[in-house]
Amino acid sequence: MQQSDHRFVIWGYPLHTHTHSYIHYGFFKALQSLGYDVRWFDDISVNENFENCIFITESNCKKNIPIIKSSKYFIHNFCGGFEKQSLINHENVYNLLVYHEEYNFPNNLQSLDDYSWYDPETKNIVIMWGTDLLPEEIDNMKPVLYDRSKCDVNFIGTIQGKNAVKFAHICADHGKNFYNLGGYTGSSQNDNFKFYDNIESVNSLRKSYLSFDIREEQHLRNGYVPCRVFKNISYGMWTGSNSIKIKKFFGEHLTINNNLSELYDDLVNDYSSCTEKKIRNSMNYIRDNHTYLNRVNSLLSVI
Repeated sequence: MQQSDHRFVIWGYPLHTHTHSYIHYGFFKALQSLGYDVRWFDDISVNENFENCIFITESNCKKNIPIIKSSKYFIHNFCGGFEKQSLINHENVYNLLVYHEEYNFPNNLQSLDDYSWYDPETKNIVIMWGTDLLPEEIDNMKPVLYDRSKCDVNFIGTIQGKNAVKFAHICADHGKNFYNLGGYTGSSQNDNFKFYDNIESVNSLRKSYLSFDIREEQHLRNGYVPCRVFKNISYGMWTGSNSIKIKKFFGEHLTINNNLSELYDDLVNDYSSCTEKKIRNSMNYIRDNHTYLNRVNSLLSVI
């Protein structure tokens, strides 16, 4: 499909108003970089010509979305899984799912690439998240080497659950000041917990003593792959996780241990021995496989 064949519409959450707004931002930024005509609308009634468009939206922010026969719709979580009947009356709608292991995957699932899959019978597409950086931005990002003198551990995002809180205490027990910066439920009125724009997020993470993502039991069980891991690695930081199941996707590009105390020690040991080349190799893995350019190409391949 040529770029002139369709216009793209991101429909839904304004940036910094919801966790999914960052997904919309990733798609919007990638589509712009590819030279597509792309617009971003809130979920309000809009007097526009939406013929022959490709919409990307999310199930909870599509109340006022215009339904046009000539257009295509990629809707996150339109259905909870591979339910065939859910889309039977929606010929131009694709159900967009985020990867985890607990879907009832059909036998004829097609691989679009190593990190996205499609079932033509139910029109379900399974993708992963990715970094919000473009490949050239990753190339221009210098790897951050270990610095023992750093005192602050900065986590960008919303802390949820006992494991994340426990890891924050482990950081404090090692004499590091733990800060939770940002989060989709935050408020710009509170300087200690607000939405961080891209530049703030990158800079705060790169100033951190350690980089990590901590998952709770549901995600540890189902193998969900969080966007924070993609982002942190692409920002130039060696990164750790307590989610054993995601190792099959990251291999040696990530420190993984499901014991939180051991994870802290392993992460310090791995990071302190990291060369610039090793961190750059991990950044290149994200650049080549996990930007929203990759995700856009996966979606377009099914049309």
